[in-house]
Amino acid sequence: MIYLPELYYFFDTKNFPLRKAVKVTSGAVSLWCDYYRAELINTKKVLGKKLRVGELPKRKGEKIKLVSQVTDWIFKLSDCDELFTLLLNDKPLNNVGKQKQKPAKFDHHDDTCCWILNLTEKEFKQLQQIWKDNNLPEDLFYQEEEAIHIDQTGKSFLAKTLNKMGFEAISEKIYTPKQWRKENPSA
Repeated sequence: MIYLPELYYFFDTKNFPLRKAVKVTSGAVSLWCDYYRAELINTKKVLGKKLRVGELPKRKGEKIKLVSQVTDWIFKLSDCDELFTLLLNDKPLNNVGKQKQKPAKFDHHDDTCCWILNLTEKEFKQLQQIWKDNNLPEDLFYQEEEAIHIDQTGKSFLAKTLNKMGFEAISEKIYTPKQWRKENPSA
């Protein structure tokens, strides 16, 4: 199942502990993975490597330790905490970007708004408990099908102008469950 980030926490909540959420989530998901790929995107002046790829150790504690070191490396050298690549998967990550493949179990390709978790229902329930144990919200991610899509076709100034010119400007606004409840308390 595909799970998306509850953007309410990541963007609408002051002082949300993004680094902690990334470290806890990546550490937990690494337990179901064998491979990793990490890449710096927007870096401070870095002379060394900007890419780390490899197999994860077999032992749970060593997996978590390596992934923690990788996330420390990302946050230490990145100018922006939300902008990095970190992929964790149970299959090799050799062809990233070259062909269409299903998302990795932990799939943070670039920006936090595009972060995806591709987990079984059982794995996700275990992850929710880990979030709870680490004082993070249990609804930090939600099932992709729970996103609320609102048709915005023709409502913006640009859309109205294009419509008058004979073009149809189709657009929609997508809300996460928590953002929708905040915007529509009676819903």
